Amino acid sequence: MGTSFSTLLQYVSQSSITQLFLFITVFFIYGWYNLDTDIRIMINTNSNRSLLLFLLGATSPLYTLLQFTSVPAFLMAKLVSVFDLLMDGMDIEKHIDYGTAFISSSKMLNRFFGYLILLGPTAIIIIFAFVAFYINVILYRMPWGAIMDATTDWISHTSIRQTTSPKSPPISHHIFTSFLNISYRSVLYVIFITEIFIGIILLFLFIGNVFYVRFANNSTNMAAAGNFRTILFLGLLTFHILSLIELRWALKRWDHSSRLILYIAVATMEMAILNGYMWITAVNHSWGLNYQPFLVIFVNTIIRGIMIAIVIAIRWNMAEMSHPTRTRDATEIYDATADLDNDGDHEDDIPTIYEMRRDVFT
Repeated sequence: MGTSFSTLLQYVSQSSITQLFLFITVFFIYGWYNLDTDIRIMINTNSNRSLLLFLLGATSPLYTLLQFTSVPAFLMAKLVSVFDLLMDGMDIEKHIDYGTAFISSSKMLNRFFGYLILLGPTAIIIIFAFVAFYINVILYRMPWGAIMDATTDWISHTSIRQTTSPKSPPISHHIFTSFLNISYRSVLYVIFITEIFIGIILLFLFIGNVFYVRFANNSTNMAAAGNFRTILFLGLLTFHILSLIELRWALKRWDHSSRLILYIAVATMEMAILNGYMWITAVNHSWGLNYQPFLVIFVNTIIRGIMIAIVIAIRWNMAEMSHPTRTRDATEIYDATADLDNDGDHEDDIPTIYEMRRDVFT
């Protein structure tokens, strides 16, 4: 019984569901841009740094590049190897059955407890998040935006970002403006059309997988693996459609940079899922490596990486356009040589100094 239970914990409780959940929460819901700003404030980075410190420091763009490419790809490879192992297809269910066989004679009851352990870490995170939300928003009446700000310690309610400082443009913005002379709106429209075709491909993959599982295959293990892929395609297709809607509104109104965050998250995870599957396909052989999937990984990372980098630059540009941009010198408002005492009877026709900030989400 001890061996069975230890096997269950080894293969189930350490699955990548929790890591993927935390990655998406920290990197996309909280935001990689906020995380980078918090790190810069906490370590008090100096703008005049050497190239070596710039590339190897805590705010290195290389780390951000790996966070968008390698980290989610390996997390998805771990998820695929557990839930959709290409050799068999349902290894996770076998581990659950083997590890919970001592509980009762009912396989359904045993699997209930097994999947409860599997989803336990994620459930604990969600429950504590709701508790923290209730305490901060309902009891302490904190604004919604304040509860997502980073603090100096766990119990502190004081954000480390007390002052608003202009965010430096991303490297993708410098590269784009240096090599291309195309408007961001035109490039975003091209990306929008490209993502429509990718969405059509996802739709055909989803429909084809459903028919394959139901009619073309009689193997129980492969059918179970196909069910996992069906759920995966359904989730990707749903979020892909939502991201297309947000892209359409961003093109139409060009107002809130937050509309692009969902697309960046969805495109990153789609790239990671394909790279994860290709990694498993390349190394899951006893005779050696299969090199063709590595070419798919390279091409997929380059194409989707460029698209994501451009949208990140567009997001920064859209946020900066919503900042106050039109200022007037004091001499334009008041004439230094004029008799100001005579202006007392005049109407207050002082021009607007700042434009109102429109982007309430940045």
